[in-house]
Parts: sequence; C-alpha cells; structure tokens
Amino acid sequence: MLGGVTFARNQLYRDPALIWTDNVTTHPEGARGHNNLAWTLQKQGKSELANAHFARAIELQPDYLLAHYSWG
Repeated sequence: MLGGVTFARNQLYRDPALIWTDNVTTHPEGARGHNNLAWTLQKQGKSELANAHFARAIELQPDYLLAHYSWG
C-alpha cells in the first residue's frame, strides 16, 4: 500500500506545477503555495492563471513581500 502511495506521489514530482497545485489543493489558505504555483505557472507562460495565484497569495498574506516582488 505504501509503495502505491509513493508511486502516486512521485508522479507529482515530474512537473513542478503539479506539486504546487497539489499543495494549493491540500492547503488552500497557504500563501506560500499560491506564490510558488504562480511563479511556476509564470515560467510556463501561463500568465493569466499565475496572476490569479499571485493575487490570492497577497490576499491571504498582505505583507508577503516575496509574492509582491514576484508578481511585479
């Protein structure tokens, strides 16, 4: 059973966007997860979706300077 869980989790590590999407799904109130997902999406050229996650990170934690910097 644990081998199956490990296999499934390892599939996420193939794509950083999948890791952070899983993190945001599991912990939707985490500003860091939204910021890191946004950064990853931005690097993949998905600016519109990235902007939504940058905005959510800042909404959750207005003083999160890294999110402000990354979005700027």
